[in-house]
Amino acid sequence: LTDGAGVIVAVLDSGVNFEGLDGICSGIVTPYDAINLTEGIAPPNTTAPFGHGTHVSGTIAQCTNNDTGVAGIAPGATLMPVRVLSDDGTGTSSELARGIDWAVDHGADIINLSLGANCESTWSACNDPVVDAAIARASAAGALLVASSGNSERPYVSYPSTNPDVVSVGAVDASDNLWTEGGGVGSNQGSSLYLVAPGTGIIQETT
Repeated sequence: LTDGAGVIVAVLDSGVNFEGLDGICSGIVTPYDAINLTEGIAPPNTTAPFGHGTHVSGTIAQCTNNDTGVAGIAPGATLMPVRVLSDDGTGTSSELARGIDWAVDHGADIINLSLGANCESTWSACNDPVVDAAIARASAAGALLVASSGNSERPYVSYPSTNPDVVSVGAVDASDNLWTEGGGVGSNQGSSLYLVAPGTGIIQETT
């Protein structure tokens, strides 16, 4: 129906590796490192030792139909890489909030949050006032926030996807069943889960 052309997607994650064989064909705008407070494409945004952000970015907007690498779901979209996770995949509330504010202030239409912390309950028992304030500002500005439900096979989605201003997305397998591997590995679920999408066997560049 659409390739995402004209849409700016902020990927709040671990940074993006721009040195792979396949890239983001529709461009990169206003990248930012919310951990080191640096603007532009510079280490570690260039090399992104923790490959999660590169994987997510490619799934969204990697070059497509170019006989190279793999494909993105919305190759016409423009990406805004915002680093909020360190090289070991962890981050703080203030860094995440700073990243959300940056994305909104620089024109992001969609803010992708493929990250989270496990919850033992629903909203509003599972929340974070610092991040919630940034989410409220983003929602009021008209940005669409999308977050992972989490991968710990729990009966509650993770935070920040518990927030009612965030679209919580879970994963299904190739048979259209909610993804689960057992032993605490699988898509979180619960009343805050808004939709599901393919989430297994997704081939992407991470280095």
